[in-house]
This record gives sequence, structure tokens and C-alpha cells, in this order.
Amino acid sequence: MIFSLVFGSGLSSKASLKLYDQSLAADEIGGGPISISKLTSATTLNGSNSFAFNFGVISGESTFEFIVEGDPVAGGRDGYLAVGSNSSSSLRYEQWSDTGQLGFTQGGVADYTFSPLVLSPTEATHVAYVWDGDGRMDLYLDGTLVGQNTAVASSFNMPTGNGLLGNNSAAGNEGMVGTIHRVTIYNEALTSEDIERHSNAYNDVPEPPTINSFTASPEAFLAPGSSTLNWSVTDATSLSINGVNVTGQSQHLVFPPSTTTYTLSASNEDGTSTQNVVVTVNPVPQITSFISDRITINEGESVTLRWSTKFADAWAITPAPGEVSAQTSDGDGSVILSPSGTTTYTLTTANSSGSKTSEIKIMVAMVADHPVISEFMAANETGLQDGDGEFSDWIEIFNPTASSVDLSSYFLTEDSSDLTKWSFPRLPLAPGERTIIFASGKGAAGPAGEIHTNFKLSAGGEYLALVTASGSTLLQEFAPTYPALDKDVSYGILRGDLSTSRVLGNPTPGQLNDASIPPPSAVTFSLNSRTFSEPLNLSLATETAG
Repeated sequence: MIFSLVFGSGLSSKASLKLYDQSLAADEIGGGPISISKLTSATTLNGSNSFAFNFGVISGESTFEFIVEGDPVAGGRDGYLAVGSNSSSSLRYEQWSDTGQLGFTQGGVADYTFSPLVLSPTEATHVAYVWDGDGRMDLYLDGTLVGQNTAVASSFNMPTGNGLLGNNSAAGNEGMVGTIHRVTIYNEALTSEDIERHSNAYNDVPEPPTINSFTASPEAFLAPGSSTLNWSVTDATSLSINGVNVTGQSQHLVFPPSTTTYTLSASNEDGTSTQNVVVTVNPVPQITSFISDRITINEGESVTLRWSTKFADAWAITPAPGEVSAQTSDGDGSVILSPSGTTTYTLTTANSSGSKTSEIKIMVAMVADHPVISEFMAANETGLQDGDGEFSDWIEIFNPTASSVDLSSYFLTEDSSDLTKWSFPRLPLAPGERTIIFASGKGAAGPAGEIHTNFKLSAGGEYLALVTASGSTLLQEFAPTYPALDKDVSYGILRGDLSTSRVLGNPTPGQLNDASIPPPSAVTFSLNSRTFSEPLNLSLATETAG
């Protein structure tokens, strides 16, 4: 945020509040920084009085610009410049005690000055305090960085809300003597270029025109075609683009036969400013997206592949169906395919300048002919609760076959040396049906209406198997162990295919498994948050593998 203030009883012959105001107005019109509060007429301070002012809502980074003149000797031991509703923090025209220096204060913490020290201006001067929100305050005088303080308490805040310009002391002895001509507040840290432009406007420093923006729409196309050049410029008396006079215009239509750089030249009596934009003709194709409605299907099912591209005039998908230009309109297209097995499809787009490719893998599940462990969770902390209200681990059994199955002859075990550790009760499972077994260790003592094993699962990874025929037939095993699992993350297979073991994106007990990838564990930083002024080595880590 930025505050602009002007103090004093008389302005320099070169100073121009009118030009300063025009500079701020030009920012608002031309896409520059926009203020949230302004003082647009002067207020005179006599050392004991103050002026009510609403600074607006200030958060984080901010900048206060001042154009100020005063008399630090005539004032008290210090002089308030600005204080908001958060009265513990303030900006000072003169820092305590009779220092004759600009500064700022956080009550009970510190009275801050700048390095090098900066004297309180006695003639009308453009002053800007720039706060980075994290321990650093920069000070500019007449557009030049003249001082810094990089050791400010992180709890410091710039003035915000309803506050005062001038004295904030009940005794009336901490006010400044001077005149505030302008206050302009921005809820952002202005760039040095913005600050210099405002200062130059106030001090009537000659400047060439400002090019606020210069763009092309579109930036690229396939020939033949056209592009519209658009611009926003302030303080220009003449404009040209590649030698073509465009004075008085804000856009210009061009028909480049090949890639062309256009230079906008804006001139006035003080100089010329330029800015370039490139219009690319016949660029290499771009593939914005190449996706499928499903990435895993059962044998005999179909998927829809969709693509979105730019700047291509030919499209093909391999290994099938080959050319898909007829299925593409304005760069977007789709096709329905029925792969006989797991297939990686490659989309190739091309034009005279080159080609681009993108791949997508469609997995065709080789469905087991028996019930399977389709999903399990070994570190349940906030997910599915059992009948006792506890977050027990759980195992999902899925019947991918076309026939009903009675699980009474099946076993679950987490011990490879005891394949019949826990036997299922009589439990019919219809085709496509899923059932949840709680791996709680409660066994028969579990809540009524639920099935609980006599063992628990280990989040650190261990053996797990589904067995039938009195322990003589091993149907499925996660061996030697399944991987270590984060809390509330499940592991399993997709669509009954034993070859698809993986960590699953979201737990879905009793429902179709989620084939997406889960988010990683929280990232930790090797260094704590603080202000740095020197190069440093920083490392990031997460418990998630990969």
C-alpha cells in the first residue's frame, strides 16, 4: 500500500500538485496501481492538532507516499505523521527524541529509523514508505531509495482504518509542525518505477511517454490471418508502429505473412518510449489437452478420447484409428475406442512448421475369476467408523465374477505362515457386490451386524492374503509386504485386476475404486520462516515416495 502526503506552507516553484494528481489519475485509467484512499486537499498541523483520516483496510505489503515539509525543531520531541486504528504502530515525521529524522514506531517494541539516517524534510519533498509485510521498510525521497530497515518486528503493521494525520498524544506534545498536501494510499508495495513516476510528476521532471500496455490478439495464427495490436499510452504526442503513424488510435490491424516483431514508439517533447510485441505466424502446434473419460476399463468396454489443440492442420491417433482430422473442429475433437488390451494412444498434431505429440494409457483390466481384496486401509484415523465408533482398519472384498460366491470357505491372513488365520462366516456375495471387513482384531466380539477379523493391519506395511479351499489355494497376496501407507490412504487394485496394485487416490469403501493418484504428504522446509538478506540453502521434503 502507498500513502502520498505533501507537507508545508509553500511549494517549490517546480512542484505541481496538479501534475501529481494527473499522474495518479493516469494510473487508474491506464492499468497502473490504484489507490484505496486519498487526501486531496492540504491540511496544516501546528504541533498539537491532528486531522481525522481513513486509511482504508491495510493488509500485508503496503506503501505510504508523502510529499512533506515541516519544522522538526518547532515540534515536540517527536512528531506523528500517520497513525491508524491500530495505534500501537505509526509513521513519524520526526522520530523520538528530537532526532530530526524520519522513522516509524511500534509501541512497546521499537522506535525505528533508517540506514543511512534520513533527515526530516524541511522543504516540500515526495516521501514514500514501502513496507514488504515481513520485516523490511524502504524509504524513498523524491523517487530515490535513500534508506532501509530490514530488522523490523514481524508484528509491525502500517496504519489502517480510521486514524489521524499529525498529533496522537493526549498531552498534545507529539505532533508535527507542517502541512500535508496529499495522502495517497495503496494496499500493495509499489515498484520503484511507480514511485519515481509519481515523484517526477510532482517535481515536474520531464519524462517521455509511458507505455502502459502493448499486446497482440491473437499472438499467433496459421497463415493467412490477422492480428489486432492494442495499446494504452499516456503523455504521448505521437505514436507509430514499425514506421506507420497511429497517433490518436488505440489499436491497429496487421496481416503479417511471417512471424513479425512490432515496435510501438511513443514520443513527446521529452523523449521516446518503445515496447515490442511478437506475432507468430505458423507456430508449431500446441496440444492443450489429451484426455479420456476413463483410464481403466473392463475388457469389451469403450472409452472416449478427447483433445484440444492449437495451430494444427492435421491430427492422427495411433495405433488406432489413425487420422482423426474429420473428427476435429477448431482444434477440438473426440473419438470412441474399444481397446482389446491395455493400450497407449499417441495423438500427433502437425502443420508446416512441425508436429507435437501427447500420450495417454488406457488400462484394460484382466478381471480375476474369483473374489479379490479390492481395497484396504491400514491407518484409518478419520474415515470409516465401525459400530463401536472406532476408526478400525478395513478390508474390502469384491466379487468381479458373473456368479454369486459364498465366502464361508475363504480365509484372510496377515501372516504368511498361517494362511487360515481368520475364516469368513457364511457370507453370500452377488456378482459385482462389495463388502467391508473390519481388520480390528476384535473378531467375534465385534459389534453386531459387522464382520471383524482377529488381526489388525500395519501402516508400516506387511503381508496380506486371500485364501480358499481350506488354506490350500492362495488366491491373492500382497507379498512380501504391501507398502507403508499414510494415514487415511488406501491401497488396492482396479476393477478386479490383480496386476493393478497401487495406492488409490481417495478411499472408497463399498464403491468403485478411485484410480487417481493421492496427494503427497505435507511438505516440510529445512528453514523456518524469517527475513533473509543473504543467499541461503533451502531443502524441501515429504514422506511420500516418488
